Amino acid sequence: MFLNGNSAGKGSFPRICDKESVEFLIDCLEHPDARTRMAAVDALSRSGDKRARLPLKAVLADRWGQNIEVRLAALRCLSEVLGGSDAAALLENFVQGDSARIMAAARKLLKQRDPRRYTARLASRKCLDPWSINAYGREQEKFAVPLLADFLTECISAERLTAARSWGRVFMAIKALGLIGEARAGEALVRTREVLAKPEKDSLQEKRREKLLGVLENSLIRLKIK
Repeated sequence: MFLNGNSAGKGSFPRICDKESVEFLIDCLEHPDARTRMAAVDALSRSGDKRARLPLKAVLADRWGQNIEVRLAALRCLSEVLGGSDAAALLENFVQGDSARIMAAARKLLKQRDPRRYTARLASRKCLDPWSINAYGREQEKFAVPLLADFLTECISAERLTAARSWGRVFMAIKALGLIGEARAGEALVRTREVLAKPEKDSLQEKRREKLLGVLENSLIRLKIK
């Protein structure tokens, strides 16, 4: 009776606002058919009813049991239903540590919701992927300096500044710190230079070391450090 179609799995829900309809849609979030759950999320989004918030959060949080498309729909829905700082706080929880598609969607929506504090929010969640590191440098995000400095320190301690899996992010972190500035950034770069002064025995790692030294010297020049 709530569907524009013949069955729950093949239709979509019209706009609703009465209590019984909202409760019905919330129940549909647990329907075995993913298309029905998607339709329920869409209808709840259009209803704007506050009672949908907790059930939708449960759908979004169910990383292993829920269909990814349904989770994405719930994420977008909650961003609209919550609005403002509440939406930004929710989205921040999903910029790290989830599936690539959820993180990408959360970051896109978060940037739209809170562009001024977007990179600071990424830094608070310790995002150290290439896109985040580049964003820190581009936006000269001072809140990211401790995160980037600690990352370099960890790489130094683990002797993986020039390792295949980390040297690209090391390169970007060095560049970002040079763009951001601040005393701790300079200290981290000087310490990194001291470690990179020693040549690598492996030819491939030596090439990486030389590239790191190149961007490092540029960053130090930018910070007026000899």
